[in-house]
Amino acid sequence: DLAALAPSVQELLAASSLTIKDVNDVMWDKLDSEITHREAACHWLNGNTQRWKTWLPDKTVCVAGFGLYDIFADVFVQSRNGDTANIECRVCPSGHFSDRLQDDKGLTFICQPCPAGRFQASGGMVSCDPCPRGEYQGSVGSQVCLRCDLETYQDAEGQPECKKCPAGTSTLGLGSISQMDCGCEADSINVPGSDSNATVASMFQCQPCGEGLRCPFSSAVENLVKGQSTLGQKFTPQIQQGYMSDPAEPTKIFKCQPAANCPGGKPGTCTGALQGKLCSRCSAGEAWIDGACTACQPIHFVGWYVFGTAALGGTVASYFVVNLPGSRRASRFQLVMMTFGLVVHAVQTVALFGMMSVTWPSIFTSTSGSLQFAVLDLNRSTLTCLTGWGDTERFVMFAMMFPVLSVWVLLVWAISQYFPRWGRWVLAYTFNTIGVFCQAGFASICAITFQPMMCYTHPNGMHSVLKYPDTFCGDDQHAVMLAFGAVLSFFVVGFLVVCSVAAWKLPKWSMAKEYHKVQAFRFLTGKFGLESWWFGVLLLLRGLGFSLVIVLFTDPPRAETTWVFAILLVYTLFAALYLPWKARSITVADVVLNALLLLLVTQSTQDVAPSQQQFATDATLAMSCAENLLELEQEKLKSSLESFTAHDIKALEKAIAIVSTELHDGRWAFFKPRLHLESMNVRLASARAPPQATDVQGTSNDPEDEEDKSEERPVQDGDVEADNAPFAEDGAAIAGQVFLEMGEIGARVTTGKIVSTAV
Repeated sequence: DLAALAPSVQELLAASSLTIKDVNDVMWDKLDSEITHREAACHWLNGNTQRWKTWLPDKTVCVAGFGLYDIFADVFVQSRNGDTANIECRVCPSGHFSDRLQDDKGLTFICQPCPAGRFQASGGMVSCDPCPRGEYQGSVGSQVCLRCDLETYQDAEGQPECKKCPAGTSTLGLGSISQMDCGCEADSINVPGSDSNATVASMFQCQPCGEGLRCPFSSAVENLVKGQSTLGQKFTPQIQQGYMSDPAEPTKIFKCQPAANCPGGKPGTCTGALQGKLCSRCSAGEAWIDGACTACQPIHFVGWYVFGTAALGGTVASYFVVNLPGSRRASRFQLVMMTFGLVVHAVQTVALFGMMSVTWPSIFTSTSGSLQFAVLDLNRSTLTCLTGWGDTERFVMFAMMFPVLSVWVLLVWAISQYFPRWGRWVLAYTFNTIGVFCQAGFASICAITFQPMMCYTHPNGMHSVLKYPDTFCGDDQHAVMLAFGAVLSFFVVGFLVVCSVAAWKLPKWSMAKEYHKVQAFRFLTGKFGLESWWFGVLLLLRGLGFSLVIVLFTDPPRAETTWVFAILLVYTLFAALYLPWKARSITVADVVLNALLLLLVTQSTQDVAPSQQQFATDATLAMSCAENLLELEQEKLKSSLESFTAHDIKALEKAIAIVSTELHDGRWAFFKPRLHLESMNVRLASARAPPQATDVQGTSNDPEDEEDKSEERPVQDGDVEADNAPFAEDGAAIAGQVFLEMGEIGARVTTGKIVSTAV
């Protein structure tokens, strides 16, 4: 390999030529001069310069693998023109190749850098290698190629750059060798067009997956429908649990209610053989039993007929139970009934919470789902064997339950009037019976009434009725449901208005001894103390508020939890402040139960969407405005007080002394509905007067509880009803009316005349 390692030496040896005479001359010179062989050779070279110079090779004549090199400039050169004294041949380094050069001096070689798209890892090579597929090199003189970055690929060799993937797509890793390695980025899915003449690039139509669809890298519609991907299960797009889509339109995602109906996975997958676009119904002649669609049996029909008959009979029997004589203190029977009512309200509240779009803890979700019967959601029962799976039919049946029940009770009352020997029903007691059922189920009535208005939004932008997902808001079926809901809303609003007016007038009816009116609304007051007779209205408003929250904020869970928390907080504060229930133990249980519900609301989780962030911003602004209004009211009050004279302040102090007088037994006096004073500069003989000897006994609202009190007389206009009235009898003249509620004591001050009487 001398030619490769030392080509100049080989050329020198090949050109040299010595005769026998030349050799003898060198040898005789050594003998005669007694010198060494080296010295003898040097004498010959010095004496024959012109001869051996023709043997020397040209330093600029390079062989393959070498190139012209300027030893002074320390660079490879591309020609040998001019002075070549500093030019020699050197092996070409890595990243270069040895290229032929033919000039007037003959053939030689020069070192050239590898062009873009090619590389050479070794030295002394006569060519550069092209970059393989999936790699590129944009620089010259490179020793290696680079792999294509993400979102790029290269399907040809020797390229200076990689090709860009179609818009919205990327690659799984580096060094992709084909456009088919490109795929839609995570959280998007490829929905190619239907044009058969489309190019490969146009076949990539990446769309955001959005809510309800899990899209890993390189998701495609065909993979979603098939439920598998060539890259493996990890890269297979799937419908998330609680969502659904039709295989014909796999990317049109619907949100299921309840979420357990849709297990996710491939489009069109339902739990337990359910059917419909949102997996909300079984086939005709089937009912949802034990988590699956099961064929209806004769026992199911018989059972519901028996239940309906028993319900009607129980309603008649309840007339004789709910109208038993009452008492001021809760009896054992009343305690049991109040406990039962408290449990019913709690169950209804939990069921209503289950209708919200909030993400609850899993154990609460399963519990609330099993308690949906409390709001008459019997769609997951064998009742569908009778009603079928038509949304409108089921809604109308549930919506008419309480009105039909009320009509049934009135019908029994009317029948009893024609058969007196069976016992005539009292109209007041009849209304009380209807009121008991309506009050107990008021939250359920509200939930049913507003169901057609509870439209939640699907990820595809469509809207469905919350309890009837297969009914889309705005279609003909929904219009029928809205019409029935509007009719039922008159029943709901009418009942609430009647109860509110009755609560306002009950004290007047009681003092006027209009006991038939009092008895008709005993369902509203019988469970509460006389000082909190109005609390039943607050209980009704609580149930109505929960339903309205779901109607107004069906989609944003943050808004739902905010308003539900506010409703619970207000109710709990009123219950803790006024201790309304007759039995203290029921009051404690009510407060504790609502406190636990408040804690539960704080444990819910919400995904903050832009609409919810806007709600939070609006709520913050509203609270800020409220604070500003309060500051304005305070400034206005401060300005008014600064303008008072000493006489005005003295009169105001005397008025305050009247309404805040301490009672002799230490109980608080609550300033109740109204205080109208035409003038505050009335001189009072005494802010406190010795208590009058009175004998007031607590009574119930029942006419049976009234006893003949010879020491009492009917209340006349201008009288004051009080127990140990703390006001002076003489000289106390206040134009207007003050109503104080002190435990079980009512006080009315009009013209200053005071008498003692029962409430």
